[in-house]
Parts: sequence; structure tokens; C-alpha cells
Amino acid sequence: MKLIVSNNRVIATLKDEYEGPQEWVLPPSDFDESRAFEYTIDSNGNFTLPEPPTLLKVLEQAVQKRLDDFAQTRGYENINSATTYISSSVTKYKNEGTYASTARDSTWNALYQIIDDVNDGNREKIVNFSEIESELPELNWPT
Repeated sequence: MKLIVSNNRVIATLKDEYEGPQEWVLPPSDFDESRAFEYTIDSNGNFTLPEPPTLLKVLEQAVQKRLDDFAQTRGYENINSATTYISSSVTKYKNEGTYASTARDSTWNALYQIIDDVNDGNREKIVNFSEIESELPELNWPT
């Protein structure tokens, strides 16, 4: 395999037979082709990969997306935007803002309780978000 690099990043992978006009470099022996476009290359030609996100970061991102997606069902930009309506003078928006705030708080509380239970040895290790999503509070707008 050969690589084309631009601005200190891999931008293309090529077959060994490539002899085209673009400059190319050989990958290091431990090169992970499945992550080819994540590599950065320093001025000495050293290839590095960013650290993969921790499981906690992945779970936090999934929870935030779940909350934001829910808020967007009522036209709010995200859950934080929805919570700003808690002091609205319009009853409908005030109720939605109050619910959004409660839903946000209870969801994050549930996630961190699950994490604490894992860390304390009271439950099995989590591998992905789908394992715990059903344990998070249901999200249903007030009527």
C-alpha cells in the first residue's frame, strides 16, 4: 500500500502498483488501514492516531444526541434551548421548558448512576449505548 499525504493528513490510499504523478509515501508497519484517514503525520514523517474516545465519552455523546433529538421533535434547536423556556410567559412553552429541564436532569442522573454501578462492581461492564438506553427515562412531551 502507498499513501498520498496533504497538509499532514492521509488523503488517499493506493495499491502497491501505483506509479502515478502524485507523490506518495509508504505507511509504517503498524498502519491500520481501517483508520487511514484519522492519521496525522508530523514534520519527521511519524504517523500518529488520535486516542479513541473513552466509553464514557461515547455514552455521554449518545445521551446528548438522544436528548437533542427529542427536543427537536418540538422545534427546539437542542435540549438546552428547550430548557430556556422554563420561564416563558406562554404556558405551553413554560411546560415544555420545565419538562425538558426535568428530562435532561433525570437522564443524566440515570446515566451517571449506571456508570457508578459499573465502577462499583454492581453491574456488568457496558459495551455500547444500546445496552443502557432502555434504562434511561422515557421522553414524552407533556400534553
